[in-house]
Formats: sequence, structure tokens, C-alpha cells
Amino acid sequence: DYHIYCDTNPVQAAQAFKSEWGRGKQMVFGEFGVNMTVDPSERTSRYEQVRDIVVSGREFDGAFAWTCWDLGDTPDTQWGLYDVNRQLRTDISTPFATFPVPGSM
Repeated sequence: DYHIYCDTNPVQAAQAFKSEWGRGKQMVFGEFGVNMTVDPSERTSRYEQVRDIVVSGREFDGAFAWTCWDLGDTPDTQWGLYDVNRQLRTDISTPFATFPVPGSM
């Protein structure tokens, strides 16, 4: 699996398939996300970037958002699709809902 915690694009992600360990394999993004230290538009953009990578090629099998709910009460520990009150964060959940599901690609 591959983890994404910075801006990236399909061309950059595909570089992994040129490495000895990545050649001929499928890839799932085991973790990706962005915490509450950045504004909502940047958070939305990061999720859209990962979605664009996932749909860019059949070698990408999907992505797991990190994390379901916040890990703490400070912005740097708040990565969740849900906040501490279990309220869905639409800035990231809306683009995440557009990711393809297994068997749909």
C-alpha cells in the first residue's frame, strides 16, 4: 500500500510502478488524509487529488481515508471524517463519497 499526506497527482503516484517493488503490482492507498490545520478548501482539494489518482488507472484499487474520527482535540490530531461529536465533515466526506467502489472501476 501507499500513503498520501501531501499534494500529489496521478503522474507522481504512477512513479511507484517503475520501482522494483512496485513493478507489475496493484496498489491501494492504505492511508491518506489531511488534518484540521488547513482550511476546508485545501482539505477538499486533497481528497479530490486522491480520487483523481484512484480513477486514473486500473492498477489503483482504492483508498482508505485516515481516519474515521478525530484522534484528539487539537487541530493537528483532527483527521476524522467525523469530528469529536460524531458530526460528518462535509468538506472531506463529500469528495470521499465520489470515490469508486470495488467492482465499479
